[in-house]
Amino acid sequence: DKPAVWEAKVLVAEANTNKLNFFFGVADAIAANHLQDAGAGPLASYSGALFFKEDGQTLWSVETSIAGTQTTTQLTAVNSLDKTAHTAGSSSYQTLRIEFLPFSSTQADVLFYIDGVCVAKHLFTYTSATEMQVGIGVKNGSTTAETAYADYVAAFQAR
Repeated sequence: DKPAVWEAKVLVAEANTNKLNFFFGVADAIAANHLQDAGAGPLASYSGALFFKEDGQTLWSVETSIAGTQTTTQLTAVNSLDKTAHTAGSSSYQTLRIEFLPFSSTQADVLFYIDGVCVAKHLFTYTSATEMQVGIGVKNGSTTAETAYADYVAAFQAR
């Protein structure tokens, strides 16, 4: 029931166009296959909040999840709060930030920022959520090795 923030400054440059799978965020039990194969995005059942990019796509998506129930927003010009499409993968670092702002014992607003601009907001019901860990993951979408770089990762929570 305390506010929390997760932030990373990342460089996601695709080696093979539209084939990178990537995530940054907080989730329970992050493991090697937190990103599904064949561009299927994050796991179908987890608890947390993520930025992600899946192979075959060019834009960032954001997601909140409790077990098998997800809310997902692809950051197109129509869907993003700033009415700008947000491309994942470039030659420049981007700062991705997730803010968890609880307003009751079971609900919170989750705000997603790219380079200081709020791009999405999800109402998040977090009953039965378990311990979380911050993570970054990369998965190839082809035989070409994909790489992502993190300048820093930070996690903060009010006490």
